[in-house]
Amino acid sequence: MRLERWVRAVVLDACRRIESLTGVSCTAVAFGYLEALSRVGDRGRVLEEQTRLRSLNNLLNRAGFQSHLYEDYVDVTLDLLGELADLVPSSTAESTLWERFNDADVSNAIIAHLRVRRRWASLLHMDVD
Repeated sequence: MRLERWVRAVVLDACRRIESLTGVSCTAVAFGYLEALSRVGDRGRVLEEQTRLRSLNNLLNRAGFQSHLYEDYVDVTLDLLGELADLVPSSTAESTLWERFNDADVSNAIIAHLRVRRRWASLLHMDVD
């Protein structure tokens, strides 16, 4: 639980500032978030995070986002989480994460997803927990 609180604190703080960050910083935040999640080594936790992110789509719609504008980004993130869940706790989870983030399409989609979430949080005037 302690690691989970730390990961959420780091990620949420970073997401609050993500709109002003450069692409490199955004990539570092996204990678760090997924790396920390995979290092927990618990398949259930990865799947839980995947489910939580999937459930946020309703809130994105409520904030006025049209699903066709963000669903591709969300799908890339959820697909990567599914891959990581299948690989955790093996050492191939980290190498898969490196491989995916070296693919510009994947890393850019995940970054776009985090930016949409950041914008959503500001539109709803609520903390992202």
